[in-house]
Amino acid sequence: MLKQPIYKSISPLLAGLTAICGATIAFPSYSLDFHPTTAVATITYANGNVVTENFAFKSEQEFSDTLENKIISNPNYDLTQERPDIVVIADIQGAEVTVSTAKGSNLLRMTSKDLNIDQSFDATSRSESTKQLETWVKDHASGLIKEVNTQPSLSTIGGASGYLARTSIYDASIDGEGSGSNVLRDINNTERSSHLSVLTGFSNYDSKGRSAKVYNLPISFNWEIANGWALLFNVPLNYIETDGVASYSGSVGTGLRIPMSKLIDTGKVKWDLIPLFRVGAIGSDQNSIETSVIYSGGLQSNVGVPLGNNYSLVINNQYNHYTVTSFSNYETVKVNGNVLDVPDIGNDIYRNGLQLIKDFDYKLVGRTLTSSVSFADTRISGTRLAIDNQQEIGFSIGLRGLTKNKVEFDLKETADDVLNTRVAKLKKKLKQKADGSEYRIGFKYTRADNIDNAFGVNFSSTF
Repeated sequence: MLKQPIYKSISPLLAGLTAICGATIAFPSYSLDFHPTTAVATITYANGNVVTENFAFKSEQEFSDTLENKIISNPNYDLTQERPDIVVIADIQGAEVTVSTAKGSNLLRMTSKDLNIDQSFDATSRSESTKQLETWVKDHASGLIKEVNTQPSLSTIGGASGYLARTSIYDASIDGEGSGSNVLRDINNTERSSHLSVLTGFSNYDSKGRSAKVYNLPISFNWEIANGWALLFNVPLNYIETDGVASYSGSVGTGLRIPMSKLIDTGKVKWDLIPLFRVGAIGSDQNSIETSVIYSGGLQSNVGVPLGNNYSLVINNQYNHYTVTSFSNYETVKVNGNVLDVPDIGNDIYRNGLQLIKDFDYKLVGRTLTSSVSFADTRISGTRLAIDNQQEIGFSIGLRGLTKNKVEFDLKETADDVLNTRVAKLKKKLKQKADGSEYRIGFKYTRADNIDNAFGVNFSSTF
């Protein structure tokens, strides 16, 4: 549990203020690795001379020690005791924070457009102004943690590579996507059957000189009930590395497929509705990221339209409400004596997409070659996040199963065959299941505000 998480993201500012006021500020006694932070300190003297220092740090203690030894205690920086103009600009998880003071002034100003900060502190000395800033930081620790978790473009919760944007994608594919969309099975005269899907994927996001690499393993299971009704399960596991710092997330999503085309006459068009529910958790090696519980509920609509000449169109519309709650809200956590109460994050996410699928006459190893192109637009409202919209363009190519017939795979019966060494019968069942399996490889490009480049590749198989 994070006992003093605010200092992992805010204390570099306090260290920077030490350079301004010339007084030593006490830091927590630990020195854990955290997100690499960069800072630029610029000292401007009355005679016009300017000294600029650039720093990169991998721990809070390293940041503090360097500023103390190379700036504060450097006799070349303040030979005349004139209180020079000093500006410290720090990059904290991609959020730019500036602390500054003018020549001969005691007023300190801390600003950050990314974290929604604009505060001034003016006391009888720079040291006293620094104390005022420290008090303000302690009093507003909860809100600052929320801003750090949601505002940077690569933040673990609210960024383009973060949990909220990515989870809406997992929800959208809970009943398959592209050529693997289950709403197409009726159109293609393929019987729906219970099946397992496994996807492995990698995505890379670049923003403002920083990079986030996402490795994901979503596992889905469709349990067909009868007449198109099905229970759907989706378990995506994610490992995110942002400039060397790891974050982790996992969730369990479930849905109930309601075959509207079985309840009302929709002609050749097939339509499914899916109520959705998901609960998950997210954590990080970086202490400024609060370990959180995330849960959501929503509704998805999938419409399959046959276009002729082996073309099909899938229209996917989805609404979800996501709530993020910090673990610190379930027990008393204090930051320097102040009870930490991080506000919940609540967002409505609307995702609308189109997928054009083509089954070719060409076969590879006896399987029909299929491909799809897709576009999706996501809009986010509610708590202010680093992004409020993003667009995805995707392409995939794959192989259909060798058979369109429903393949039963009874787990109890299969176990009995194994125990009784019915090798021939077991091999036959496994071959039938393998013949019905499908394979796809895909590529996706994502556009979002403040993201310089974002792409992903994945491979999926359905059994």
